[in-house]
Amino acid sequence: MTLRPFLHVVIILGITIPCFGQNELPFSIRVESLERKEVLLDLPGKPGDRFHIHYIHSSDKTPIQDTFEIGRMGEI
Repeated sequence: MTLRPFLHVVIILGITIPCFGQNELPFSIRVESLERKEVLLDLPGKPGDRFHIHYIHSSDKTPIQDTFEIGRMGEI
């Protein structure tokens, strides 16, 4: 059996440059490769925005879809 390499990623939700005069702080949804140490995706977001992550479960080999929402303080 041949083991296929796979990509480890981490999602970082952090505050970006604040927009003064607005009630909502802007956030950035960032996907980074831990092995390559590079940013794969960087998108703007705000509280209330939802995003989905689709992947294949490593042991069950079944498709998974997780849904996340950005909270008022940037929590997911």
